[in-house]
Amino acid sequence: MHMAQHIRHCRDELNQVAQILLNPAAGPMLLCQAGLERAVGWLMTAQSSLAELGPGSQPATHHEIHELKADLVRVNTLLQQAANLQMGWTQLVAGTPGTYTQRGEQEPATALYRVAFRG
Repeated sequence: MHMAQHIRHCRDELNQVAQILLNPAAGPMLLCQAGLERAVGWLMTAQSSLAELGPGSQPATHHEIHELKADLVRVNTLLQQAANLQMGWTQLVAGTPGTYTQRGEQEPATALYRVAFRG
């Protein structure tokens, strides 16, 4: 497979990661790590290979590298926003025990105290 094709494949994988991050939940966010690592690895490999070939070589690959960098910036931004959302949600839920589930659904009201009357 040609280098530009490998980079396009990584970009496709990053687009899948971005789709996951548009609806962030802790479990799926962890699945994004492998795709990000592969994309960064391919970026480093492609850049070093092109540096050996010299400037002006393989313009299509240079374009794909530029696009891969842009995709990585976009996914990194989404990942940071998803992490901030998860952190904020965790703090919110921790401050209101027993009122919301991790999915954001309100739990049925439960009695926090037991009252007994003697008569």
